Amino acid sequence: GRSTIREAYRALEVLGLIRVHPGADTRVLEPLETSSPVSARDGFVLGAWHQQRQLFEARLVLDPPMAGLAARRATDHHLAKLRATLLKQKRARNGDGLAVEADIQFHTLLFEASGNPILLEFLAQVTALLRVSWSRVAGTDRETASLAQHRLILQAVEARDPEAAERHMRTHLLSIEGLVL
Repeated sequence: GRSTIREAYRALEVLGLIRVHPGADTRVLEPLETSSPVSARDGFVLGAWHQQRQLFEARLVLDPPMAGLAARRATDHHLAKLRATLLKQKRARNGDGLAVEADIQFHTLLFEASGNPILLEFLAQVTALLRVSWSRVAGTDRETASLAQHRLILQAVEARDPEAAERHMRTHLLSIEGLVL
């Protein structure tokens, strides 16, 4: 039935294979690069607790210092893009998939602002994992909490305060980890 089709579309969207535009169309996205450690097949098993735990451990090691680098190195262009992404995240409806994409975009822009292409490549490699992780709590209070925490991170980056950026990123990740795990 229709609900089964919707569930299948949602699963494919979570895996980053399609983009659903409600009331319009559905588009197939570019396939993940073969160099990616995550394949679409892997996405179906990523719900395992230990894999989610490992993802959060890796992010807790890398994301807070990356936010500190972003506070030191972000250009006015980076800051403008981060602000625009927060507006997009604010306008997204809980559970519509756009909030998850805006969340991913915010983190991607922070990684770009860090000025370290190796860190940006790390994020690119785990984006499929992140989609699965974030989609597990889409439509919950996570999206509201995430937006508020993103604002605090951005304020610290704008203030060129690396310690506050790191602290807010760590708080953000621990908060989301509590919802996902």
